[in-house]
Amino acid sequence: MELLATIVIGSIVLGVISTVMITTFKQSDHVQNHTALTQEANIIITKMRQIHQENSYTLCYGEDKKLHLDSSESASIAQSSYIFEDVIIDNLDGRKINSIGQCIDKVDPYSPLLIQFNLIDGKENNLNMNTVIQRLKPLSQLTPPPVEEPSEDDFEDIIDDDPSKYEDLTDGCIFQGNKKARNHTTFAPTWGTNCPETIIQNGSLLLMNGAGIFSDVHVDYNLYNKGMTTLLNNGTLTVLENTRFDKDVTLQSSTSFSTGNILYSLGNFTMQTSSQADIGGSAKFDKALALQSNANLSVDRNLFVLGPFRMDSLSDGAVEGNTTISGLEMFSQSNFDIKGDLISDKAVTLENNTTLHIGKVANITGDLHLKGNSEMLVGGDFILNGPLYIQQGTILNIKGNAKFTSSIKFDGNNKGKICVEGSVTFDIPLESGKLVTDISSCERQPEGTIYVLNKN
Repeated sequence: MELLATIVIGSIVLGVISTVMITTFKQSDHVQNHTALTQEANIIITKMRQIHQENSYTLCYGEDKKLHLDSSESASIAQSSYIFEDVIIDNLDGRKINSIGQCIDKVDPYSPLLIQFNLIDGKENNLNMNTVIQRLKPLSQLTPPPVEEPSEDDFEDIIDDDPSKYEDLTDGCIFQGNKKARNHTTFAPTWGTNCPETIIQNGSLLLMNGAGIFSDVHVDYNLYNKGMTTLLNNGTLTVLENTRFDKDVTLQSSTSFSTGNILYSLGNFTMQTSSQADIGGSAKFDKALALQSNANLSVDRNLFVLGPFRMDSLSDGAVEGNTTISGLEMFSQSNFDIKGDLISDKAVTLENNTTLHIGKVANITGDLHLKGNSEMLVGGDFILNGPLYIQQGTILNIKGNAKFTSSIKFDGNNKGKICVEGSVTFDIPLESGKLVTDISSCERQPEGTIYVLNKN
């Protein structure tokens, strides 16, 4: 009897464990499918918005239940595994698509485009989308006051925040001139502002107590938010000129923010999984900047980060100008590409297959840690005012001249390698056998060595 009871109890326990595991796997699969659907829908709307800014085009709902940019059904705007159902597309000029085989020839890009569909993947998961795409006024027709490129200390006054120059934001989705919201504002398609897309034409937007953005928000001129900012649920924020955030900013998963010129963030700025931030001018972050997994940050001019700067797995950063930071931590295949100079007054750490590429001069005051097959490439001269710790599989490649003012420590049985194509200066003597100077190339360089080519 005891044996039978043990078998029965064991069977029950095994059944419970199996049920829990199956449920967990199903939930995980559901979450992954929903995320993929959401990302694909966001890509589709982004493509449509970009196309609608151009000249007239053709849009068709084909027999294959896909949206095409031609009547021959050869230019689908979605991946092959997705289909569209319950499609309604209205150019608001009397022409619409609401069944298979219909087209709108020569879509009027100057008229709003109402888009509604149910996106279905190959596993019969679905996602409803309902939005309005509005043609943005061409930049040549916008006449904001000219703004000169600021130095690090000049970001404070990029936007006029005098409330008397802004009118109250009322009901509606499209506004003319400067607008302000006195209370915390929720921009959402079916609650809050009740707008799939909110547009401020020929004006700026002043938010006095923060905002949550679940939908699309477009501002022709400047945006100034004095409260906290959160983008959620694939929300997008597009500002054609300058943006200032006085408090913390969070870009939640798969949201996007862009500003055409200057960004000034006084609080913490957090970019969650697969979020996107595009800065058309320079950007200054007074506190922490964090790029979580697969987040993407691009800055067309200079970047200033005064607080901690962290890049997590598979995140990507690109700066066309110079970068001034107070330290940097990079993890798990993150990538940072700087076309200009890098100046850091604190430690820099690269771990686990990360890459840091600097187009010109790099000057670091503090420790430099290169770990786990990471790579640092400096296109110009390199000055390190602190110790260097370099591990197996890591590479420090310097195209110009180099100066090391502190010790160089090859961690883990003399692993890692340094290649200097110019000349090099060491303020602290190296261990015997580390330095090789009678060499013309760094090809097949062994671990635990410093090759100096003296080309410059």
